[in-house]
Amino acid sequence: MAHLRRFEGIPMSKTMRGICKEEDYAFLCNLEDAQPQAEEDARPMDEEKRERHEERIRRMQERAQREEERKRELEEKRKQKEEEWKKHVAELAAEREAAMQERALRLRDFRCP
Repeated sequence: MAHLRRFEGIPMSKTMRGICKEEDYAFLCNLEDAQPQAEEDARPMDEEKRERHEERIRRMQERAQREEERKRELEEKRKQKEEEWKKHVAELAAEREAAMQERALRLRDFRCP
């Protein structure tokens, strides 16, 4: 009969109370019996939740670390490509300069025999 008291204690409108039957809330009595067991089951659940939370945090940290490594590698590759490009441009400039000097010498030799 404890479920009747609990049923009366549930806040609801008069219309809703008329629609609902006390038998619909008989499960409340069963819940009272199951509560001590639920508390015992809650401890492992809390432990499982904590472990899952720690696992999520660990995975997030690993992901962040991998992302940092990836960014660092991309930056190193970018710098390396930039250095290679500068070296290539310098080589081209040196070749052009050498070609221009050679041309100037040939022109001088041609004009002044």
